[in-house]
Amino acid sequence: MINDEIKSNMMPWGGRMLALYGAGLAGEKFYCRYSRQYNIGLVMDRIAGRYFHGQMVYYPEEVKSELKKYFIVVAAEDIQVYREIRDWLLSIDLLEFQDFVYSKGFCKKLAILYGNCHFNVLERYLDNNPFFAAEYEVRFYYLKNPPEEELKNCALLVAQDVRGVMKPESVV
Repeated sequence: MINDEIKSNMMPWGGRMLALYGAGLAGEKFYCRYSRQYNIGLVMDRIAGRYFHGQMVYYPEEVKSELKKYFIVVAAEDIQVYREIRDWLLSIDLLEFQDFVYSKGFCKKLAILYGNCHFNVLERYLDNNPFFAAEYEVRFYYLKNPPEEELKNCALLVAQDVRGVMKPESVV
């Protein structure tokens, strides 16, 4: 279980209300799990003009000027969708981990796996281990360097030495 000191370090929103980006299945999961503990003051999605648990859903562009007032939780089922949304949020001068976070990493520490294709098995194992998954969000990078901001906020780095893996003589 996460102690209070660690948990407070993982809650960087400093009194700001939460904004939920994503009113689909991932948003529903997040809402059901956390809405009793945390005040969700804004909901936005690419499909707007409807209600989500009694709150109007806005287009992100509509509320862009208001977003600094909130700590944004990006609720997406797929990491690639999160990364697209992250790129947009970064483009409007918001900072990952300080202004927004992936819903799968909300109130969790970040674990980064860096290695070859065999590490995806480790990623699935860790994601499905209830003790590990309760404390960590796992992100896997296949022979690609993790972003600097993720490395700065990483609590656990598991790296495989992949130097020399892509030597020209090994390519057929």
